[in-house]
Amino acid sequence: MRLYILQQKTTLENFQQEIEQLFQKQTLSWELAKENYRTLEQYKKQKRDLSKWIGKILIEAGAFLNPKRILSTMAQTDTASIHSRPCFLCQKNRPQEQEFLSYKNYQILVNPYPVFEHHFTIADKEHRPQSIAGYFDDMIEFTDIMREYFLMYNGPECGASAPDHAHFQACTKEEDMAGISYDLSNYCTDLIDDDKLQINYVYAPVSLINVQADSKETMSKTFHLIYDILSADSNGKEPMMNILAWYGLERTDDFFGENYEDELEAATRYPYKCCIFLRSKHRPDCYYAKGDEQILISPAIAEMNGIFPIVREEDMEKLTPEKVYDIYQEVSMSKEKLQEIAERIKAAL
Repeated sequence: MRLYILQQKTTLENFQQEIEQLFQKQTLSWELAKENYRTLEQYKKQKRDLSKWIGKILIEAGAFLNPKRILSTMAQTDTASIHSRPCFLCQKNRPQEQEFLSYKNYQILVNPYPVFEHHFTIADKEHRPQSIAGYFDDMIEFTDIMREYFLMYNGPECGASAPDHAHFQACTKEEDMAGISYDLSNYCTDLIDDDKLQINYVYAPVSLINVQADSKETMSKTFHLIYDILSADSNGKEPMMNILAWYGLERTDDFFGENYEDELEAATRYPYKCCIFLRSKHRPDCYYAKGDEQILISPAIAEMNGIFPIVREEDMEKLTPEKVYDIYQEVSMSKEKLQEIAERIKAAL
């Protein structure tokens, strides 16, 4: 058994090294990626802190200029627009310089238009619609083999710029994801707490269900139960959601310093974790407003975690902590609906 564990650890470390080697190679040899990551680094140095207590609710957010993301922010995701353009995640349509690392039915790609300092797209090899119902188990498997990374999912009506092609995203745990600590600083209610599973929910500033499980099997069973409950009210469509998932600790080893071993021991009881951000709306009204009222923000998993790449310079000053809170409230499931869903989850478990 000890030999198996050591071999498994070596395999995981080797795979993560291959991912980082792909990143280093692409950001050195592919001019588009090289330039955009260099530019991102400069913009992040000028990040504007938007964290603030609004009443009893803590907003944890930051904004930085990132004009290269305008294609994603303004992506037309209606059926006609999707059918009129080639899919940029299909291998035959990608830039020749874009290399990939294969894993089962997926290709791991360096995202050439990054939000995160190490930003990956994990695309299905086949052209199939963006959906979590048949892919969640794969997402959790990726957390298991990419333990230094967060895995992310944007629903087809919740920020996915390629809703016609199934994919996840990934970034390193060095990124400050607000969602991982919302249950510590805001209104949090426990639903389940037993030896296999912990579930709680937060209704401000976002609507969020946190799930922590002892195994992939428990996580899968729990998520699909939650999904089915949400689906009952979604008129045949995928329930609107963004998902952040990871394995073990939510930070890198260096972050914890001398406390690393204690934190690791605490995390091993429920090593599989995910935050399900529940949505009611694709884009806020300010996205469609005219004149000075317009702010081009199309919330996806980054924004729901307090990371706001701003595509127009004039929007930087318009985005205040109060505006962030208003956007969250506008695009998130209502408190009343979340409480109703939570009661149904509790009854089913």
